Amino acid sequence: MNNNILVNRPINSEDRETIRIVYPSELNHKCSVCGSKVKYRYPDNCKLAHTLESDVYQVVNLCSCTNENCELNKVAFNPSPRFDYSNRCFGAVVFNLIAEEFLLYKQKPDQIHLRLTLKYR
Repeated sequence: MNNNILVNRPINSEDRETIRIVYPSELNHKCSVCGSKVKYRYPDNCKLAHTLESDVYQVVNLCSCTNENCELNKVAFNPSPRFDYSNRCFGAVVFNLIAEEFLLYKQKPDQIHLRLTLKYR
């Protein structure tokens, strides 16, 4: 079954890597709330995430619980970590680097921006 039809952005790109975020293997396809099996539902709409190394298309495979009495039965979810935080387009590694520069090295925003631009452009 080809689920790429459901994705709004092109995910087969020569310029960017596409990374599918699947259900965590350590959960053995079990619901984190009730322990029942989960089933694959659909991929999300794909998101472009900017990391320090490159830009990647992030596709999250969403699942739901098979137990009809579970609160996650009618909810599409995937507890795996993402590249990004919330609705932002920058990856977690970018935020971590900025936080380190600001908190540990007391850098000002213009200094952080300059370092990022020089090192990763």
